[in-house]
Amino acid sequence: MIGLDLRRAKISEYLGVANQTGLSHLLVGNAERAEIIVKIESENLWVVPSGPVPANPAELLLKDKIMEFLTSVASEFDVVVMDTPPIGLVFRIDAPIEVY
Repeated sequence: MIGLDLRRAKISEYLGVANQTGLSHLLVGNAERAEIIVKIESENLWVVPSGPVPANPAELLLKDKIMEFLTSVASEFDVVVMDTPPIGLVFRIDAPIEVY
């Protein structure tokens, strides 16, 4: 499970994993892949916490490093679940919505 919501990290909180080191560290070059993948008590479950909130979360997710990381974990794990930011909060509707 990968915490890709770099602004509002919740995965580490829900699973009881420390969030001091995580994906944000990897993307800025302050951590290696092996340092951010955490095995939790549940059988066959590893977590990548988001890490501390970076100054530029959207820009970090556009770097080539994220694709390299996702490719590497996809080849190692059977299933990869990504917790992403909610898309619904981005949209703004100025016109009233009609229901038929």
